[in-house]
Amino acid sequence: LDTGRIEAAIQPLEAEREDNLLVLFRQRYLLAVPPRHPLAHRNTARVADLQDLPFVIRPQAEIMPAAEKLFAAQNVRPRIVGRAESDAGLLGLVEAGLGVAILPHWLDGGGIATLSLPELREVHRIGLVWRNGEDAAVAQLRSFAAGHDWDAATRQPVIGH
Repeated sequence: LDTGRIEAAIQPLEAEREDNLLVLFRQRYLLAVPPRHPLAHRNTARVADLQDLPFVIRPQAEIMPAAEKLFAAQNVRPRIVGRAESDAGLLGLVEAGLGVAILPHWLDGGGIATLSLPELREVHRIGLVWRNGEDAAVAQLRSFAAGHDWDAATRQPVIGH
Protein backbone atom coordinates (compact mmCIF):
# COMPACT_ATOMS: atom_id res chain seq x y z
CA LEU A 1 0.00 0.00 0.00
CA ASP A 2 2.72 2.49 0.96
CA THR A 3 4.73 1.74 -2.18
CA GLY A 4 1.71 2.06 -4.47
CA ARG A 5 1.61 -1.57 -5.58
CA ILE A 6 -1.92 -2.04 -4.19
CA GLU A 7 -4.82 0.37 -3.70
CA ALA A 8 -6.34 -1.02 -0.48
CA ALA A 9 -5.67 -3.55 2.27
CA ILE A 10 -7.38 -5.09 5.28
CA GLN A 11 -4.88 -5.03 8.11
CA PRO A 12 -4.26 -4.25 11.78
CA LEU A 13 -4.54 -0.51 12.30
CA GLU A 14 -1.72 1.44 13.83
CA ALA A 15 -2.74 3.79 16.63
CA GLU A 16 -1.27 6.83 14.92
CA ARG A 17 -3.01 6.28 11.58
CA GLU A 18 -6.19 8.32 11.30
CA ASP A 19 -6.79 8.98 7.61
CA ASN A 20 -7.97 6.79 4.74
CA LEU A 21 -9.23 4.04 6.99
CA LEU A 22 -12.42 2.33 8.03
CA VAL A 23 -12.36 0.37 11.30
CA LEU A 24 -14.02 -2.99 10.64
CA PHE A 25 -13.82 -4.47 14.13
CA ARG A 26 -12.18 -4.14 17.50
CA GLN A 27 -11.16 -6.89 19.89
CA ARG A 28 -9.66 -6.85 23.31
CA TYR A 29 -6.27 -8.28 24.09
CA LEU A 30 -5.93 -11.30 26.37
CA LEU A 31 -3.12 -12.86 28.34
CA ALA A 32 -2.36 -16.24 26.78
CA VAL A 33 -0.78 -18.86 29.03
CA PRO A 34 0.10 -22.52 28.56
CA PRO A 35 -2.71 -24.82 29.79
CA ARG A 36 -0.71 -26.08 32.79
CA HIS A 37 0.49 -22.63 33.86
CA PRO A 38 -0.37 -21.58 37.45
CA LEU A 39 -2.54 -18.74 36.08
CA ALA A 40 -4.45 -21.02 33.66
CA HIS A 41 -7.29 -21.73 36.08
CA ARG A 42 -8.08 -18.02 36.55
CA ASN A 43 -10.35 -15.75 34.47
CA THR A 44 -8.38 -12.56 35.02
CA ALA A 45 -4.86 -11.51 35.82
CA ARG A 46 -3.33 -8.26 37.01
CA VAL A 47 -0.28 -6.70 35.45
CA ALA A 48 1.53 -7.27 38.78
CA ASP A 49 1.03 -11.04 38.23
CA LEU A 50 3.40 -10.81 35.24
CA GLN A 51 6.44 -9.76 37.29
CA ASP A 52 9.36 -12.05 36.39
CA LEU A 53 7.17 -14.46 34.36
CA PRO A 54 8.71 -15.90 31.19
CA PHE A 55 7.18 -13.74 28.45
CA VAL A 56 7.17 -14.15 24.65
CA ILE A 57 6.60 -11.16 22.40
CA ARG A 58 6.16 -10.02 18.83
CA PRO A 59 8.26 -6.83 18.91
CA GLN A 60 6.35 -5.22 16.03
CA ALA A 61 2.92 -5.96 17.55
CA GLU A 62 0.55 -3.01 17.71
CA ILE A 63 0.06 -3.61 21.45
CA MET A 64 3.74 -3.43 22.42
CA PRO A 65 4.03 0.35 23.05
CA ALA A 66 0.91 0.37 25.27
CA ALA A 67 1.98 -2.81 27.09
CA GLU A 68 5.48 -1.48 27.73
CA LYS A 69 4.04 1.79 29.05
CA LEU A 70 1.65 -0.09 31.35
CA PHE A 71 4.44 -2.36 32.63
CA ALA A 72 6.70 0.64 33.30
CA ALA A 73 3.94 2.55 35.10
CA GLN A 74 3.47 -0.40 37.46
CA ASN A 75 7.20 -1.18 37.71
CA VAL A 76 6.62 -4.68 36.31
CA ARG A 77 9.35 -6.38 34.33
CA PRO A 78 8.31 -9.56 32.57
CA ARG A 79 11.29 -11.75 31.62
CA ILE A 80 11.38 -11.89 27.81
CA VAL A 81 12.47 -15.38 26.75
CA GLY A 82 11.31 -15.52 23.14
CA ARG A 83 10.27 -13.52 20.09
CA ALA A 84 8.06 -14.32 17.12
CA GLU A 85 7.47 -12.63 13.78
CA SER A 86 3.70 -13.28 13.71
CA ASP A 87 0.79 -13.67 16.11
CA ALA A 88 0.45 -17.30 15.01
CA GLY A 89 4.13 -17.86 15.82
CA LEU A 90 3.64 -16.22 19.19
CA LEU A 91 0.68 -18.49 19.86
CA GLY A 92 2.87 -21.49 19.01
CA LEU A 93 5.46 -20.40 21.58
CA VAL A 94 2.76 -20.16 24.26
CA GLU A 95 1.30 -23.56 23.25
CA ALA A 96 4.79 -25.06 23.54
CA GLY A 97 5.00 -23.78 27.13
CA LEU A 98 7.84 -21.34 26.51
CA GLY A 99 6.08 -18.37 28.15
CA VAL A 100 3.01 -16.17 28.34
CA ALA A 101 1.98 -13.52 25.80
CA ILE A 102 -0.49 -10.76 25.12
CA LEU A 103 -2.53 -11.71 22.08
CA PRO A 104 -5.61 -10.38 20.29
CA HIS A 105 -8.86 -12.14 21.22
CA TRP A 106 -9.24 -13.75 17.78
CA LEU A 107 -6.35 -16.08 18.62
CA ASP A 108 -8.20 -17.43 21.67
CA GLY A 109 -8.51 -21.15 21.06
CA GLY A 110 -6.49 -24.27 20.65
CA GLY A 111 -3.97 -25.38 23.24
CA ILE A 112 -3.82 -22.28 25.45
CA ALA A 113 -5.69 -20.72 28.35
CA THR A 114 -6.65 -17.04 28.17
CA LEU A 115 -7.28 -14.48 30.87
CA SER A 116 -8.45 -10.91 30.71
CA LEU A 117 -6.08 -8.15 31.77
CA PRO A 118 -8.47 -5.41 32.96
CA GLU A 119 -5.66 -2.84 33.29
CA LEU A 120 -4.86 -3.18 29.57
CA ARG A 121 -7.52 -1.08 27.90
CA GLU A 122 -6.07 -1.03 24.39
CA VAL A 123 -8.02 -2.83 21.67
CA HIS A 124 -6.85 -4.65 18.56
CA ARG A 125 -8.29 -2.82 15.54
CA ILE A 126 -8.61 -4.34 12.09
CA GLY A 127 -9.63 -2.10 9.25
CA LEU A 128 -9.68 -1.26 5.61
CA VAL A 129 -7.02 1.22 4.55
CA TRP A 130 -6.56 2.76 1.13
CA ARG A 131 -4.32 5.12 -0.79
CA ASN A 132 -5.21 8.71 -1.49
CA GLY A 133 -7.27 9.28 -4.62
CA GLU A 134 -10.60 7.94 -5.74
CA ASP A 135 -10.60 4.61 -7.51
CA ALA A 136 -14.00 3.11 -8.46
CA ALA A 137 -13.09 -0.38 -7.21
CA VAL A 138 -11.81 0.99 -3.90
CA ALA A 139 -14.95 3.11 -3.51
CA GLN A 140 -17.08 -0.01 -4.07
CA LEU A 141 -15.00 -2.00 -1.56
CA ARG A 142 -15.31 0.82 0.99
CA SER A 143 -19.08 0.93 0.48
CA PHE A 144 -19.39 -2.84 0.97
CA ALA A 145 -17.14 -2.80 4.04
CA ALA A 146 -19.08 0.07 5.63
CA GLY A 147 -22.38 -1.78 5.14
CA HIS A 148 -21.35 -5.03 6.85
CA ASP A 149 -21.49 -5.78 10.59
CA TRP A 150 -17.95 -7.07 11.00
CA ASP A 151 -18.12 -7.11 14.79
CA ALA A 152 -20.93 -9.70 14.61
CA ALA A 153 -18.70 -11.96 12.52
CA THR A 154 -15.90 -11.77 15.08
CA ARG A 155 -18.12 -12.90 17.93
CA GLN A 156 -17.83 -16.45 16.63
CA PRO A 157 -15.01 -18.48 18.19
CA VAL A 158 -11.92 -19.04 16.11
CA ILE A 159 -10.76 -22.64 16.05
CA GLY A 160 -7.05 -23.21 15.61
CA HIS A 161 -4.76 -20.60 14.12
